[in-house]
Amino acid sequence: MRPWRPLALCALLLSACSHGCAIGRSLWSPAPLPEQAQHKTAKTADGWELSLIHYVPAAKQERRRPVLFVHGIVTNQRNLDYDEKHSIVREAARHGLDAWSMSLRAHGESTKASLFGGDKKYDWDFDTYCTEDLPAAIAEVKEETGAAQIDLVGHSMGGMLVYCLLARGGEAAQSIGAAATLGSPLGFRWGPRMNSLARLGASAASKLPVVKLDSPTLLALPLMSLFPQPAALFLYNPANMDEKVWQGFLAVGVEDESPRLAAQFGQWLETDRFTSRDGALDYEKALAQTRTPVLVIAGKADQLGFTPLVRRGYDALGGDKAFVLVGEENGAGADYGHMDLLLGDHAPQEVFEPLWEWLSAKGRSGTAPTPAPAAPSVK
Repeated sequence: MRPWRPLALCALLLSACSHGCAIGRSLWSPAPLPEQAQHKTAKTADGWELSLIHYVPAAKQERRRPVLFVHGIVTNQRNLDYDEKHSIVREAARHGLDAWSMSLRAHGESTKASLFGGDKKYDWDFDTYCTEDLPAAIAEVKEETGAAQIDLVGHSMGGMLVYCLLARGGEAAQSIGAAATLGSPLGFRWGPRMNSLARLGASAASKLPVVKLDSPTLLALPLMSLFPQPAALFLYNPANMDEKVWQGFLAVGVEDESPRLAAQFGQWLETDRFTSRDGALDYEKALAQTRTPVLVIAGKADQLGFTPLVRRGYDALGGDKAFVLVGEENGAGADYGHMDLLLGDHAPQEVFEPLWEWLSAKGRSGTAPTPAPAAPSVK
């Protein structure tokens, strides 16, 4: 076979997948973002344009800092802003907060990467998100709002990025007045079988030209709608989350990822250490020096942000902090899984309310982070 033919075939298949994705998403996905969603752009130092969505509150709380929300791995900002009922960003605006969400590079409406042609490749890792994307989005929100500091909230890997930013310190970290993480693990030991499977998956993904997920997910959606239980057991609790919301999120919220990111996750799984790409900076140890107030939220039934691993992030923090476990034993209607922390039907009352209370208490403009002893768990 001529050497160019496999490349041409790959290009044809990717093109077909892209067109298929557009059609599939139109069949499964929720309504587009509402008119009040303001579309903004932040530009990274290495030339990527990042999509920002801004909701201006109808009645802004006096002297409140703007809040930036960060999504997790293989997703985009739609898992933060799915529809009118399932949106932590719109809910923040309803609570008087100047609310922003972002899509990391190559996700959502941000600049896309390409395997063939162009200068934007699938070559980023976790450190790239932390040192390029987050600082660019923070700087843009500050410029747009005139705020000296903002609050930062991350779900899953987005919360791990919050930890990374605070651990690295510098101007971007000093721009954060208060922060929160939801379902964000800081350890990588789920048990022998799960870890073996995870390491195998990360190793295989790291050797691919791109970790292709959007079109395979769409192709699998009809089957998932017939057999929802496998995903439900691992990714969300059906007692909290409508199956149709889950399917719609998969249609609009799943993204391709970089093999280098998979390789870095594989490194963490192997060593059980949360470090920079070269291993020189241990983010977990560095968190002991941070004094930014941080709220850590865990779902009792979360199989990705397993409670002891999320608690490990809380334990690593050195400043003012609190821990909230969302489950029946603490007053919720059901134990929360990973995605229902954001998209659960009762998440606005059972997950977001403690967040608004924390930001309200810690996030007044001009209130400096207090280097206080570790706070007791909030339950």
